[in-house]
Order: sequence, then structure tokens, then C-alpha cells
Amino acid sequence: HIQQVTHFTSRYLVPNPVCGSNFQFFTIFSSLCTNFIMGIVVKAVCLVFCRYWYIGFPVALLVLLKIYNKLSMGIYKKATLMSGKTVIVTGATSGIGEATAYDLAARGARVILACRDLGKANGLREAIIEATKNSQVVVKKLDLSSLDSVREFAAQIMDEEKYIHVLINNAGTGGAKPKITKDGLQLAMQVNHFGHFLLTNLLLGKIRDSAPSRIINVSSLAHRFNKLSLSDMQCEQDFDSWTVYSNSKLCNILTTLYLSKLLTDTGVTANSVHPGVVGTNIFNPLKKSSPMIYTVLTSFINAFCKSSEQGAQTQIWAACDPDLENVSGKYFQDCHESRCYSSEIKNITLAELVWNKSVELVKLTKSEINY
Repeated sequence: HIQQVTHFTSRYLVPNPVCGSNFQFFTIFSSLCTNFIMGIVVKAVCLVFCRYWYIGFPVALLVLLKIYNKLSMGIYKKATLMSGKTVIVTGATSGIGEATAYDLAARGARVILACRDLGKANGLREAIIEATKNSQVVVKKLDLSSLDSVREFAAQIMDEEKYIHVLINNAGTGGAKPKITKDGLQLAMQVNHFGHFLLTNLLLGKIRDSAPSRIINVSSLAHRFNKLSLSDMQCEQDFDSWTVYSNSKLCNILTTLYLSKLLTDTGVTANSVHPGVVGTNIFNPLKKSSPMIYTVLTSFINAFCKSSEQGAQTQIWAACDPDLENVSGKYFQDCHESRCYSSEIKNITLAELVWNKSVELVKLTKSEINY
């Protein structure tokens, strides 16, 4: 501060014919006060972060995450029209699925909302039609926690729809408690992976007949934290909700990779995407089991992470961009190929093993195989 005073006084404390020396003194005084106050604020922040590091460190990480999201966020800016295209979006009643449905309907696509809650889906359908003036929005019942429901949905689509140009396997759940479905599968693994795996296989014949067409599996950066074991894919021996979620997301990517090899030269591409850390309702299962954790987690996520519209950009890009017509077997993030992933997602041998294990667990019959 002494150096600053010397600098300012030598430079500015001279008579000024317009403003006078009083104005110059006021300028110096204001600058010194500002610097003094900023110094106190910086010291206080540093003190809080050092003494209460367990609060300061997470806050700092979240701030850095917000900055990273702002700087790296991919936005699909092309006005690509999807008129004449039929798109299926699972889990379309909320979050990035809802944002995706709105966007694709606005581009003129025939959008099929594949949802468990028909009441909510029908309300969304009306809202999308009103907002986009596109009446080609259809609601179909799909409960991924039931393989019977998946088969019924697929049979209905195969009978009623002439084409399927894009399948977006978007639905997912996180933070689920250990629960075995009537199909003998862990609920989270079935909703996130096995249900979509079966659905894709059942629709594959129609998708191939509609070529050029695309299959998009919504995965997550969380795949890096997996503890996948083919002998215990569902963590039945040592259940942990985070591990199950991570395992399911790795399975999404690996089966996408293997599918892309099976579909070589068919005109059908298969890619997976990481939407980013998005403020969605994916952690709703924690609302009842751990309400305090749910409140804190969702508050921070909503404040510092991507919105649903921002999170949907990569899958919209993957569904629409003409430049991706022949790109397959990739893992995308922020509208480009991701550079942040585990080495496992490139392991075609592991991908084949996961594929075959998934075929076994969903009881896919020979008559249902279309590759």
C-alpha cells in the first residue's frame, strides 16, 4: 500500500485545471480503499478454505466444474431438419430426454415418446405439439424394468411404424436401492442397460430396413469408476448403487462398440454419448432413502451443472448432424469425440463378452436376433 500511495501521489497529486486536485485525491482514496477491502476479502476467503477445507474444497471443485462446463460446452447450432424421420426417445418425460424430444419435434421429426408414465407423457405430448406446431408426436408405453413390457413395445413399433431412423436409448436411473425385478435382474442394471439392450435388438430389423439410420446410447463419464466383473455384472455379492450405475454405463459403451462392428456396411451407425453433469431427476431414488443427501446433491448439481437443454446437445448432434452419417462405434461428449474415458471402452474382446452375457441374461432368442 505504501508503494501504491507513492505511485499515486507522484502521478496524480498535481493541480488539474479541469477537475482540480480535490478530485484527484478522491480518486486515489477510492482506489486505496478498494484495494484494502479486496485484500481483506481475499484473506478471508483463503482463511475459510484453509481452516474449513472440507467445505471449501468441494465448493472450489463445483466452481471449477461450472467454469469448465461454460468453456467446453458443445452446442449443436446447425438448423438440420428431420422432416420425414421417425425418432424413438426413451425416458422422454423429463430431463435431457424431454429436451431432446422438444428439439427433434421442432426440427420436424416424427417423435415417439417411449415412457412408463402415460399420463405424464400425454401431457408432454400436448405441450410439445403446442410449442412446435408439429402434430407428429406419439406416446407409447415402455417400462424398462419389465422385459415383457420391452417386448410388447417393440412388437407394437414393428407392427405400426414403417420406419425407425433414430433410436435414442436415453432413460436411466441412479442411486437405486438393491432390488431384483421379476426378470431376475438388478433394477438399475435393467433400466440402464439390459432393457435398452433388448429393445435395440428387437428393433434392429426395422432400423436396418430404414437405413441410413442411427442408434444412440446415452452413457456417462461415470463408466470410468466401474468395477465390472462378468461373473457378477449386477454386484449381487457386494451391492453399491454407484458401482452398479458405473457398471451399467460401461456396458452401454461396450455393447455400442460391439454393435457397431456387427452393423458394418449396413448403413446403420451406433454411438454412445456422455451428456455431461446435468441437473436432472436421475437421483430421485435418493429422495426417500436419503432425503438430506438428495437435497444437498441436487441443490449443488442444479446450481453448478448443465441444464437439461445443454445436456441434450450431444445426443441431438449425434442424431441429426449429416457429417456423422458414416461415423460409428464412437463415444461422444460436448459434440465431439470424447478424450476422457477408460481404456476398457476400446476393448473389443471385453465388448463381445459383455454382449454375449447380456444376450444370455435378457434371454434373447434366435428368432429375435437380427444381426
